[in-house]
Amino acid sequence: MNKPLFGDNMKQNKKICFQLTFIFLCLLFPVFIFSRQPVVIPSLKDGVIFLTIPRSGTTWTGMCLQLTTGRNFWSILRYPFRPNTSSTWDIMGPQIPSNKTPIYHAHYPHLIKNISKRNKLVMTTRSYRELIIKWSKLNCKSELKNLDLSQKTINQLLEYYDFFESWPSENRQLINYEEMVGNPELALSKVLDFLDEPKDKLNVFLKNLEHYRELGISIYQNRQALRGGSISKGADLTFHSKTVSQVMLDEIDSAVESAATPYIWNKYLAKYKVNSNSDILK
Repeated sequence: MNKPLFGDNMKQNKKICFQLTFIFLCLLFPVFIFSRQPVVIPSLKDGVIFLTIPRSGTTWTGMCLQLTTGRNFWSILRYPFRPNTSSTWDIMGPQIPSNKTPIYHAHYPHLIKNISKRNKLVMTTRSYRELIIKWSKLNCKSELKNLDLSQKTINQLLEYYDFFESWPSENRQLINYEEMVGNPELALSKVLDFLDEPKDKLNVFLKNLEHYRELGISIYQNRQALRGGSISKGADLTFHSKTVSQVMLDEIDSAVESAATPYIWNKYLAKYKVNSNSDILK
């Protein structure tokens, strides 16, 4: 008869299990702490921080910025950065030859709260309806029946706008996903002016816009294959809003408006309380 893995003594078994659990937690704790710590980056001469709300067009906007600025992208989590290595936030493939300071990407405000506000901040945003419905769909295993309107989710959304407002107005620029899809020339012109970048690369980009649209969709589909990828492929800016009832949309509007300050709501969010592509682009 085979002996039990840890022996016959129940008390001894519990002790061994406790010790193994303790060792596992000790190994896991530093990883958890590191992942939650803000990144401290020395003041950069012309640093650009790219903050993106998840599902707000990170891939497309990042790709457009990389092509039109000639800057490489680095994940903020990989500071300090090593030159002459492949980009850690790999949109277009290997790094492009560039002497410019990279654009540092972060998905969450807490990661960059200690970064000098003398650097420039570019943040993407999108209809809060589309974001919440998309997040809710990702969190359910079957057909969407209930929206995630928890206080935690709403607060996480509003945290981005509060953080953006905390940055000096002369050093911040907002990019709307809807404008990046519907009128990329206008959206990118604003950002390039903000970054004091020439527009020669923008003209080349616009001449090959359809090619880059297809490339961007392909890259996103490959990255999000396990989550279904893009369904509308940017053709419908209110796609997810049309998959739920008006009652659900009213619930989303009410939850966000009641949680946001009047200033944040009126300045950034109220315009998304519409039901058509044309209205959302106004």
